[in-house]
Amino acid sequence: GIGVEETAATFLTLTKPSGPGNESKLLLGIGEGPMATLEQARQAVADGVKEGRRKVIIQADGDVPHGEIVKVVGAVGQVEGITVHLGVQEPRGR
Repeated sequence: GIGVEETAATFLTLTKPSGPGNESKLLLGIGEGPMATLEQARQAVADGVKEGRRKVIIQADGDVPHGEIVKVVGAVGQVEGITVHLGVQEPRGR
């Protein structure tokens, strides 16, 4: 695919810590940043739109369950005028 300029998008990251039973974490940023709730992520996207960033990049570890990604897309998709792009990376340590 074609890369997206960092200044033109709001980035969210979903990580799955190693170990059984660990919950996925939603972070505001590229691979790191403060943890966020779905509402905080939606607000970050809305704030990004006000600043001219109409693209949302959701990066997810490959072992994050699909349903969790769908929840994030659903939450940020409530913001009008955005396009959502997904990126999946191989789980760390494999």
